[in-house]
Order: sequence, then C-alpha cells, then structure tokens
Amino acid sequence: MNNINPKKYEQVLLSKRFSIDEKQLFLIGSIIEFVMSKEFFKSNKEIREYAQFYFDLANEPLRDYLIDSRTLLVARISKIILNTSDFEDIVHLISYHMSFIDKNISSNNSVSKQTTNKSSILDTLLKEVKKNNEINS
Repeated sequence: MNNINPKKYEQVLLSKRFSIDEKQLFLIGSIIEFVMSKEFFKSNKEIREYAQFYFDLANEPLRDYLIDSRTLLVARISKIILNTSDFEDIVHLISYHMSFIDKNISSNNSVSKQTTNKSSILDTLLKEVKKNNEINS
C-alpha cells in the first residue's frame, strides 16, 4: 500500500489560522489525494456515494462519465468547491470530507486487523506443522 494519509490536511482544515480561501485549496488537495488513491476506492464505481454529496450541494447531476474518470471527477469537484463562496457551505464540505475519511480509514483498519489476525493464525499453524515434521523426522 502507498501509505496515503489524507488526514494530514485535518489540522489545516480545522484550524482558525487559515482563511477560507486557503482552506478551500487544502480541501481540494485532500480530495484529489483521496479520490485518486486506489487504496480507498478500489474501483471507480465505489466513488459515486462520496462524490454525490458535492454534486447535490451544487444542484448538478453526477454524470456517469465523471465516475468513469477520476481525473475529470476531481476537476469537477474542485470547480464546485472553488465556486462555493458561502462560509457555512465550505465548513459543511470540510466536515463531510473529514467524516467520510474517518469512516473509510476505520473500515480499512478493521479489515487490515482481520487480515493480520488471519495471517498470525496461519503463521502459528505453519510453525506447529514444521515442529511436528521435525519431531517426526
């Protein structure tokens, strides 16, 4: 895995030190990293739920050709964010993005923990089989 961490933008997005314009740019960067990562969205179809929120906010339809191309999708989401001038809407976008990341990372961590547990069980079984083979030899 690439170890991509879109949460690295969290401090900036939630900080009071940065202007709303700066937060918009950091939000766009975080969204681009998140959407373009195959670590979070294995297939393009999985992105629809996440992206739909932005298009609903802009009262635009989310077209299938945008889902087929991550590059076009992040360009359109970026445009929506840059055209959003209301402070409350920007805060709402940041909140949605951060909560979606938290939910996604939590589910990825539980899957990786399950995989790790299964791996350690298999390793233990393999070690026992090796020991038994050595004893019987």
